[in-house]
Amino acid sequence: MKFRYGLSLLNLIFPYILVAFICKVRERDAEERSRRREQIKMVIQRLEMCIVLVKLAMELIMAVAEAIGIFIQQNGTAAPLANRLYTAPVPFVGFLP
Repeated sequence: MKFRYGLSLLNLIFPYILVAFICKVRERDAEERSRRREQIKMVIQRLEMCIVLVKLAMELIMAVAEAIGIFIQQNGTAAPLANRLYTAPVPFVGFLP
């Protein structure tokens, strides 16, 4: 179908189709970037939670080791240790006060 000035219908509609396609691609890219940002935020939050849990676990281990050390010191269990083939001069070597 030709118009007066030799322009076809496709030549008239093509720019609008091209603009709509570009807008759709940009919208899809924006959604993908938003989804990726959310995934990155979730990974960062999980890492932060892991760090906090490791800190809490370390504090718990230190508290338990300290409590066991105090218990051993207060009960005076050095006599049974002397009957064994070895003696442990310092309980829990590696945990410093």
